[in-house]
Amino acid sequence: LPNRVDLDVCRRVEDSSSLAALGVRFPPRKHMLHVGRKSPEKNLETLIRALEHLPPDYSAVFVGPGDDAPYRRLSEAEGVAGRCFWVEPVKK
Repeated sequence: LPNRVDLDVCRRVEDSSSLAALGVRFPPRKHMLHVGRKSPEKNLETLIRALEHLPPDYSAVFVGPGDDAPYRRLSEAEGVAGRCFWVEPVKK
């Protein structure tokens, strides 16, 4: 399969001020990244529930379209809301 990453859009961040802004938005931790729709087929519930069983330096970053409200509620109920980050997709 061809590489689906557009290297004109997705590239390494070199700018120190941009890197500092990312460090503020996403505190230094071990981040698990999910990129895709926020929908039942993607089984985000398992990733959210798994955070409870991982050391506190683990977090999850969810990037993509869809309603994140039920997943935010679940993260609060599981006590891991502070370790979940919700990002809207980048639009060209």
